[in-house]
Amino acid sequence: MATIQEKLQRVPWERLHHAYGVAHDTPTWLLALLSDRPELRNEALDQLEASLCHQGSLYEASCAAIPFLIDILEAVPDREKPAILSFLAGLAHLRQYAQKGRRIVTFNRGPLESPDAEQEWRSWKAFLASGHEYHNLQWKWLAQLAHRLVGEGMSTYLALLHSSDVDVVEATLDLLTGFQEHSAYLIPAITPLAFEPGVPSVQVAALESLGTLLDQQSPYWEAYQRLVHASDAPSEIRLAAAYTLDWHYSSGFSPVIVDLLVASVLPPHACVGLREVCSVLSQMAMPSGFQGLIDVLPEGSRHWIILDTIRVAEALLDVAFFGGWVDKRYWTILKNMCVPEYEFADYIQLPLWPDEWVHRQGACFGWEYYGVPSLVSGLSIETFGYDEKEAHRLQDLFTQQGPQALSAAQRRALETLLQCEPLWQWKHNLLAIYGLPIERHELETFLNS
Repeated sequence: MATIQEKLQRVPWERLHHAYGVAHDTPTWLLALLSDRPELRNEALDQLEASLCHQGSLYEASCAAIPFLIDILEAVPDREKPAILSFLAGLAHLRQYAQKGRRIVTFNRGPLESPDAEQEWRSWKAFLASGHEYHNLQWKWLAQLAHRLVGEGMSTYLALLHSSDVDVVEATLDLLTGFQEHSAYLIPAITPLAFEPGVPSVQVAALESLGTLLDQQSPYWEAYQRLVHASDAPSEIRLAAAYTLDWHYSSGFSPVIVDLLVASVLPPHACVGLREVCSVLSQMAMPSGFQGLIDVLPEGSRHWIILDTIRVAEALLDVAFFGGWVDKRYWTILKNMCVPEYEFADYIQLPLWPDEWVHRQGACFGWEYYGVPSLVSGLSIETFGYDEKEAHRLQDLFTQQGPQALSAAQRRALETLLQCEPLWQWKHNLLAIYGLPIERHELETFLNS
């Protein structure tokens, strides 16, 4: 049988391309994944991820490399497998395939390139079928091919479900989430891990993975419901069942589920799952998800850092104003000081420079920093990439009609924000998204006018 190195030599890499040009270096980095030197393996994976799956883009060399990555996955020791599994998941666009039904917002132009960027609602399924302005028809074909090629390693992945290494099993379960086309034999393989007692983190991963594979008529949803209501079950298992029901099962809603989701991100619990809880409550929309966001925000704002509070408030307002969370905006913190250009080297060393501040804060939500200081003193948290045309339309509407233009849900969402004291201790432009005054006293005046 030919070795991996011999197989690599049969591929005309010099005729294939990746993100940085001709893919002549790809076989070198693939072989480096088998090195005994950890630093070389890490560098190889970084180089491959940057060149073969650059910001989600795919290339001819990406597809050519996938069979070798599966062979390498089988050859490396367990400690190396999770990173390769995660890379394969990225190449297969697992997030999009696992959430085909979820609506997303897309921009006709880059959100930072034009203040007039249009947005439209589409599903991940539509995205996979057509891509967007940065992905041409070749990308669509390559994305489908890459997904199929990653799927050809199913026998390897199924074997890894029996690994004694917990990290390997969890990474494998994550990889399997997007392969609904193989559900006939994936469901029987994952079900024991989901419903039989074992390592809690593995059971959580199995519950979430299985939920992406089940259809709406599956009898396994009853088992999820039983876990949600099993007061003697571990809290993380109940939460995973609740999260999966709300995300993937259209008839899964119950007040108990919303209560579990809300409680999971309030003290004494750490809010590590805040992003996921916020997403699923927003997906539920009105009235249940909307009420859940209202229940969590005033109390949570006293314990979360400011970015997390703003992002939950943003989700609540999006549900009230747009019917669902618009998650393609960019948030940054600006150290707004007027510093002469020649002092810029000292300026970036100032305490609370955004990168340092963000690192210390450890937000559940990520920051996008573009570092453009303005002339206003103090710290400012700002969002970019929102639909300014819609914001101007709403602003004109409120100017003409006042608060009477607000729906009951919109007014209730704004009144909830006014209860969040920590939200108003920072300068931010959250309400500009919705055509509303950004200062607290101005908002109160508007609501009472």
